[in-house]
Amino acid sequence: MKYRADIDGLRSVAILPVVLFHAGLPFAGGGYIGVDVFFVISGYLICTILITDLEGGRFSVWKFYERRARRILPALTVMTLATMLAGAFILFPDAFESLGKSAVATAAFASNIFFWRYFGYFTPAAELAPMLHTWSLAVEEQFYLVFPLLLWLLFRAPRRSYLLAALAILTVGSFWLAEAKVHTAQRSAFFLPHLRAWELGIGALLAVARPTNRLTPLPNGLLGLAGLLAILVPAIAYSAETTFPGLTALPPVLGTAALIFVGAGTTRSRVTRLLEFRPLVLIGRISYSLYLWHWPVFALMRAEHGSVHLPPAKAAAGIAVSLLLAWLSYRFVETPFRDTRLLRRRRDVFGLSAIAIAAMGLAGAALFLTNGMPQRYQPDVLRMLAGADDTNPFRRKCLERTPKDGLCVIGAADTVTDWTGADYLLWGDSHADAMSPGFDKAAADAGKAIAVATHLACPPVIGIERVRASENTGCADFNTAVMAHLRDTDDFGTVILAARWALSVEGTRPGSGSDVILRRRGDTTRPPSPQGNAAVFSAGLDQTLAEIAATGRNIVIVAPVPELAWNVPDRLARSLARGNPIPPGPATETVLERRARTMEILTGAAEKTGATLLDPLAGLCGDQCTLVIGDRPAYADDDHLSATAARTVIAPLVAVAFDDAARR
Repeated sequence: MKYRADIDGLRSVAILPVVLFHAGLPFAGGGYIGVDVFFVISGYLICTILITDLEGGRFSVWKFYERRARRILPALTVMTLATMLAGAFILFPDAFESLGKSAVATAAFASNIFFWRYFGYFTPAAELAPMLHTWSLAVEEQFYLVFPLLLWLLFRAPRRSYLLAALAILTVGSFWLAEAKVHTAQRSAFFLPHLRAWELGIGALLAVARPTNRLTPLPNGLLGLAGLLAILVPAIAYSAETTFPGLTALPPVLGTAALIFVGAGTTRSRVTRLLEFRPLVLIGRISYSLYLWHWPVFALMRAEHGSVHLPPAKAAAGIAVSLLLAWLSYRFVETPFRDTRLLRRRRDVFGLSAIAIAAMGLAGAALFLTNGMPQRYQPDVLRMLAGADDTNPFRRKCLERTPKDGLCVIGAADTVTDWTGADYLLWGDSHADAMSPGFDKAAADAGKAIAVATHLACPPVIGIERVRASENTGCADFNTAVMAHLRDTDDFGTVILAARWALSVEGTRPGSGSDVILRRRGDTTRPPSPQGNAAVFSAGLDQTLAEIAATGRNIVIVAPVPELAWNVPDRLARSLARGNPIPPGPATETVLERRARTMEILTGAAEKTGATLLDPLAGLCGDQCTLVIGDRPAYADDDHLSATAARTVIAPLVAVAFDDAARR
């Protein structure tokens, strides 16, 4: 087909938001929509080539796959092998093992299935997965396994309108399924090929329909501007919290189709001339290599930095390195292998392709079959890394169970025949869950039993919820169920509340990350800002404590533990691996500043109801807060106490409360 510089410029419009989003820059929160732009472009170009071959009687599925192999495999293979080589010097065993598994999935063009099952796209774990970006290549290749043969069959229909109608039905059906699925299983809608096929289908429809653009300059220019804005506005306005794809993917998808249509007209609009601007065209030409290289660069930099949040200087350096690697890859890998003079025979192309796929697969298999090669590190490094697994052993049996399900019991569990006979109720979120080993030890020593009601991302405060629908995973209903049980029964002499209180009050995480915005349940007028969280939280806590107190029970509140901006086991292990001493924890004054408003609210609420307030700060902080207890990390990640810390710090604190309760 005739070369179109505007489509290369459009590729740059697709790749630049993706790179900026993955760099963590705040003005590109929806940059991931660039992949949707790529899908439409690919659908259009591939279908145009196939239709041209079919019309000319030159169609060959082997010829098609030869083109795909020349285009996709050389740069993908080099990037994958280079990423594994770099990972050997940067990644710890678990991450290195996971890289191996994802490399095998990449070699099988099934990495979208791998990440659908194990990661998701907008999770912290995904930020550190160097092969995450290959999911979109897998979607395209899975589409291309089916589409050429489907097109060949449909092309045999007596009328072109039948082909167009069949593609339209399949495209609309895929979109309808995606929109239905995104609200119940967003990860599936994001990764699975049949739920993404409609985006490639839009491009294919454009190629088959071949609408003639005879628009005069003004409407042609307006349509081009609308198409460009339909891409750029979502790239800026969307975020990781946007329900995507589905209806929200329509603007960039239709905008891309509009720009392709406008660029094919006899009247060249200003937007088309902008897309033909030489720097944009050059970026578009290297866009495939830039897409391949930028994500491993950022993922490995995050692993080396020990946090998913890169400082601006490092993010800028990552962009520069990505551009350099992309140019080198385009110049010395992509271009030579696309030149048919280098490999003239198709069987040589397929033979080298088989070798490339085997190399990726075997190298990846070596990583996970050796468990990430832990022998690369000294025992003290591995001991620190093991802190990530030093978590609550009761989590599986206790987490997110409601009174209707029957709560689990810790401590002296053998002293009661039923969970309703427990002496205490522990009610809270994942921080309460992390503290459970400490409660278990204190209760067992005192001969007491504790029933546990914990739910992820769910402080024990009734009547509140998070503004973003994607963050409301049953928390409000869970808290309502626990409070209803307390109102309707007279079991449990004491209710213990523990949570990551400061996150609810401040609405922000240390370092950076998405905000948490609270509102009274059902209040749809709450503005999207965490600034009013404190008032919403305080009112909800007062109501919660008042209702518990009205049942005649004692109340114990556990104050928040210090939060950090980075993963503690990883940071400690990385420091030791470099031959450096254990780094210091955060200054106590910084922790006090972070939780000042929270402690004011907790103290005030406790005084109103006579609740006991326990503060673990003294056991975790002196002039600076500790990161190590004995020879093990005090945290399993960046904010949850390890089981060792819970038994060392929380158990004696709770034991004092048990003694006080016994004297009442």
